[in-house]
Amino acid sequence: MMLEQVTWSNTIYVDDQAVSTEARAMYNLGRAGLTYWSPNINVVRDPRWGRAIETPGEDPFVVGKYAANYVRGLHDVEGTENSTDLNSRPLKVSSCCKHYAAYDVDNWKGVERYSFDARVAEQDMVETFLRPFEMCVKEGDVSSIMCSYNRVDGIPTCADPKLLNQTIRGEWDLHG
Repeated sequence: MMLEQVTWSNTIYVDDQAVSTEARAMYNLGRAGLTYWSPNINVVRDPRWGRAIETPGEDPFVVGKYAANYVRGLHDVEGTENSTDLNSRPLKVSSCCKHYAAYDVDNWKGVERYSFDARVAEQDMVETFLRPFEMCVKEGDVSSIMCSYNRVDGIPTCADPKLLNQTIRGEWDLHG
């Protein structure tokens, strides 16, 4: 199948298979690890600042589809893509969807990511900021999630039991 004939989603998958093959080769030579902090799937609403160039955009659905296909391209070992036991399927390399959640400030007008407190309405959180990560976990079967540096409604994301335990591990059933 020629690359020009496949869909956008499949193109990402094919390209990331090449990336993961090279990454695995570097590991086999002792020059790299097997864990990659990628993809960055922050929903970016203002592309003029921060690390927006690393993200696929502002549409949660597009970002989620990108994430799922990117992860599968990195993870999947040829012939095991449809494994029924997701907890024991082999991974070519391990990827990590980041930065969970409501993270889109790096250093802008004196606001730094380490001290930023995102005030997010519940509907916006679910429909905008969580949706791509849900797709990354459920459709991409990502092996890990990196929490964001900021707080959401006063709670550091890396210490939020609702975001980490109830949502990712409970509702979405992270296999990682």
